[in-house]
Amino acid sequence: MNRHLAAALRRGEGRVVDPSTGVIDSQNLRTTESGGVRGYDTVNCINGHKRHIVTNTIGPLVRLTVLGAKSQDRDDAPALLKSVSAAYLLLRNELADGG
Repeated sequence: MNRHLAAALRRGEGRVVDPSTGVIDSQNLRTTESGGVRGYDTVNCINGHKRHIVTNTIGPLVRLTVLGAKSQDRDDAPALLKSVSAAYLLLRNELADGG
């Protein structure tokens, strides 16, 4: 459903339906013990989850994974980007921060 909504938004702006450029980032979230997979991020001192998110350049979500907070961007990004490139054949450029 998300893919159809994102495609409708892109069509409404006169763009090609499949994005060619995306933005990847992650966010740490504090969670309780009953929240599923969790870990401790020693850099940010957070015990919980880490969301790895890929959006297209106008904002709609392309892909999301949730892992324990101890996961590192450099280790998890390749698998996430591989799954994105399999689903969105035109998406070949990714913008990322230093993480």
